[in-house]
Amino acid sequence: MLTVAEMRLLLEQPNLSLRMQIRDRAIMETLYSSGIRLNELVQLTVHDVDLKDKVLHIRKGKGNRQRVVPLGSNAATYLKEYLEKIRPRYARKNKQQRRLFLTDQGRPVTGNSIRTSLFHYKKAAGITKTASPHSFRRSCATHLLQQGADIRYVQKLLGHRHIRTTQIYTRVYPIDLKETHTRTHPPC
Repeated sequence: MLTVAEMRLLLEQPNLSLRMQIRDRAIMETLYSSGIRLNELVQLTVHDVDLKDKVLHIRKGKGNRQRVVPLGSNAATYLKEYLEKIRPRYARKNKQQRRLFLTDQGRPVTGNSIRTSLFHYKKAAGITKTASPHSFRRSCATHLLQQGADIRYVQKLLGHRHIRTTQIYTRVYPIDLKETHTRTHPPC
C-alpha cells in the first residue's frame, strides 16, 4: 500500500504536455479515486462514464456483478480532458472501438501496458514499494478508512460481497483506529 504522500508523488509523474501521459494520468486518477480492479478498468467503455454525475458504471465486475462507483473531482477532470482532447485522436484509427482507454493506435489498453506504465512512473518518483493497479485499489480503500469512511461504504465501493473481505483487504493500523476513535467517540 502507498501512503497519501507517495500516491500524490506518483500521480504527479506523467508529463501533461504529452497525450499518452495525459491518458496515463486519467487512468491512475481513475484507479485511485474509484478503487476499481484493473480488469474492470480495461473493460470500461465510453458509455460507462458519467462525468455529469461523476460516476462510473461497472458492468463487468468480478462475479459478473454490476455496480456504480463515484469518481473524485481530480479523476473526473483528467477523464474529461482525455475524452475531449486525446481519445478522439486515438479513436480515428479505429472508429468502432468503444473501450474507454485506447492506445495511440486506437486499440484498447491492456492490463500489462498499464502495469508497465505504473512501474516506470513509480521508478521516476523514486518509490521503492510496489505500485501496481492493485496497490491503487488497496491504497484507495485504506486511505478512505483512515479518513473515517465507514467500512460498509468501502465494501460497496470495492464490490466485495462480504465485509470480512474488506477487513482483510485493507490495512487499518492501531494508530489510525485510535485517532478515529478520539475524533468520533462522544465524551461521557
